[in-house]
Amino acid sequence: MVEAVPLPGNQEEEELEGAFINCWVNSTSMKSALTKATEYIQSEGWAMQKVEDRFIVHRERYEKDPELLESLECFDQSVNDGISSIFYVWPSE
Repeated sequence: MVEAVPLPGNQEEEELEGAFINCWVNSTSMKSALTKATEYIQSEGWAMQKVEDRFIVHRERYEKDPELLESLECFDQSVNDGISSIFYVWPSE
């Protein structure tokens, strides 16, 4: 999970002040995962400000809790596509 702000030129720059972004990255190391997440977030028009949390997960973590269905879908997508994310945005004041 990272905190991010819209980059200049982001179409949502005027409406949104920031976001928490959960990323699932299929990677061989934490360092590589962070690099891939950073590149992905920038390609989506956002600049990472702070890493809030990071850890290695396994599919079983999400299978046991029906409230984590969206996270399970993201986990599976990252296995197939290399990366997946959910943006939790908040508006500008």
